[in-house]
Amino acid sequence: MILSRVAFAIPVLFVMTFLTFFLASLIPGNVALVLLGPSATVESVQALTRDLGLDKPVLVQYFSWVGNALHGDLGKSIYTGDTVSHIVLQRFWPTLSLALLAAVVSAIIGISLGLFAAIKGGALSRILDTLGMVGIAVPGFWIALLLIVVFSGQLRLLPAIGYENPSEDFWGWIRHLILPVSAMALAGIALIAKQTRDAFSEALSRDFIRFLQANGVPRRSLLFRHALRYASVPIVAAFAVTFINFFSATATLEIVFAIPGLGSQVATATANHDLSVLQGAVLAYTIVTVVTILLADIIYSLLNPKVGTR
Repeated sequence: MILSRVAFAIPVLFVMTFLTFFLASLIPGNVALVLLGPSATVESVQALTRDLGLDKPVLVQYFSWVGNALHGDLGKSIYTGDTVSHIVLQRFWPTLSLALLAAVVSAIIGISLGLFAAIKGGALSRILDTLGMVGIAVPGFWIALLLIVVFSGQLRLLPAIGYENPSEDFWGWIRHLILPVSAMALAGIALIAKQTRDAFSEALSRDFIRFLQANGVPRRSLLFRHALRYASVPIVAAFAVTFINFFSATATLEIVFAIPGLGSQVATATANHDLSVLQGAVLAYTIVTVVTILLADIIYSLLNPKVGTR
């Protein structure tokens, strides 16, 4: 199963990177003219365009990039001259920290709320539905601005912007991530809580749970050993989807909180026509998505061996 998933990932990588090349070629504007400035002559713009290889067809540019990438060379930024691999690695960890912590917080709170709602039901279940709609409908950047006003502006408890390297200042790293993680986690909590409640409620209605209950299996074991294991596959799926969504949608919050992550780098590279950096970032996003799905598949097969044999 793992080999088939890895084999499936290869064409996905090609499709995603080619689409990036194609869509970037449609962005209006001339990179050479932007680099040289409005006073540049036509001859100098044409010469720089040739030097950058931008006069060649998109397919030729793409396969040239693929050939270099297979040798570990993702190119250089046309603006800073830094290698793309260095830029992507530098920006990758802040984005991964933000998305992973938000997903873990969403899972801890969401699973707890979902289990409680499935067991107790009634008003709590209806409140969860309402919170779910609020969490999905309210934009993350609005919540981010609200948190900044309250916890940074009024209470002065947490920094509004910035990022600390955990190896240099671990507590500073935590303090800078509390607000963006909180802003991002609300939608994830709603999704995972609803998924947990529905899956757990469905598990409790199964015949094998009634059979175990009739044979005197303790309630705690019934709920957290048998029912939760049965419901765990859709919960793992919800966690994987939440993490992928968080990782691929960090740009807005990174800009609001001035976090030097991959999302804000993609926004800058797109505006500057810095195709090499954009392509490297998309490659990182695609790899993270494929690896997350692969890990989720492995966990599915461990929780329910029937899934792995499909």
